[in-house]
Amino acid sequence: MRFYFVRKKTYHKLKRNRNELRNECNKLKDMLEEEKVNNKDRYQQKINELEKKVSDLKAPLSAIYKLAKISETIDHDYGAGETLY
Repeated sequence: MRFYFVRKKTYHKLKRNRNELRNECNKLKDMLEEEKVNNKDRYQQKINELEKKVSDLKAPLSAIYKLAKISETIDHDYGAGETLY
């Protein structure tokens, strides 16, 4: 069961990181829209970097989630104990 716990922990850690990046990105977008910044190009570059990081996290998150669902199905079918979600 330790393997399942580690995978679940990794999934939630990645998801938390993605959400933090999204929040930071949205905050920068709001500042840019309100025109409270002097150097718009720099902020736009930072926003693009954050959006790329968020999109880079999408693939590992979906892969871990799919593995978790497969594990859950195996556990359910064979009665191997606790499920992830």
